[in-house]
Amino acid sequence: ERAVWIALIQTLWGINLQLINNCNDVHFPVLLPKKGTRIDNMNTSQLHNALPIRVKTSPNDIISNVVKKQFSQLLGAQPLGRPTREELIEITGNEEHYNHFISFQGFWTEGNSFSHVENVGISTVDSNVIDLGKDLAVYFHYNNNQLEIEAIYNANAIPPDAVAFLMKQFKNITSKLPACWNNTIEEMKEIIVNNYQN
Repeated sequence: ERAVWIALIQTLWGINLQLINNCNDVHFPVLLPKKGTRIDNMNTSQLHNALPIRVKTSPNDIISNVVKKQFSQLLGAQPLGRPTREELIEITGNEEHYNHFISFQGFWTEGNSFSHVENVGISTVDSNVIDLGKDLAVYFHYNNNQLEIEAIYNANAIPPDAVAFLMKQFKNITSKLPACWNNTIEEMKEIIVNNYQN
């Protein structure tokens, strides 16, 4: 069940990046801990897997079919282990959009694994991000049937307003998903864009 959630969220994150970059092909690393590993803080050195995820769509692709495709990719990407940035670019054929990663570590842990995470939302830069050579880390936590999102970023590399917009648009895309499940990618993007223009 949680693997399906991860595939769904990574699809929506990819659509988010597509909208911001005005393209239909994006990629980004997804971090997962080893299954069963308990993580009580955001120390990314404890993470064991970095999966290269690519979200490539065509205007007429149906949202539900794109999610199914991403689910298959998620399962197929796991044996690749931790790719370098250069390997990720080679796999997908293009540069990354934002120097960032997204993490689903909260989806594989047990109990209240994020009890030490006090601030959910947008927070300031953390040294773990700098150590990984990334400017933005987006953590998805799953607690008590609630999806929580936390962005840790380097304000010297990415303006706070840009991070705020990235997060706001993702939430907007997520809220529109139920009504757009059987819509095409193009139709969903039009709904999102019109929502901001009105």
